[in-house]
Amino acid sequence: MTTTIDSQVPFTSENTDPEGLQDLKYQVQSRVGGLVREVRLLRIDSGLVLRGWSRTYYGKQLAQTALFEVTTLALAANEIDVL
Repeated sequence: MTTTIDSQVPFTSENTDPEGLQDLKYQVQSRVGGLVREVRLLRIDSGLVLRGWSRTYYGKQLAQTALFEVTTLALAANEIDVL
């Protein structure tokens, strides 16, 4: 079962952590290069939501794998749009 969190949880100062998530974001971005644009991370109760956009599904999967490599936090959803 797939749950879309995008429409339910907006980015607010309450669920973003500039210090902790910024470092993770930069680590993911450095691993995916230009394959994923506008990488963003959102913290919710069940884990992290990965957002951004890519031209390929490979880029989307690569970003998810990169996140798994840099943190032990659970991934609640991969909401990277493939355009």
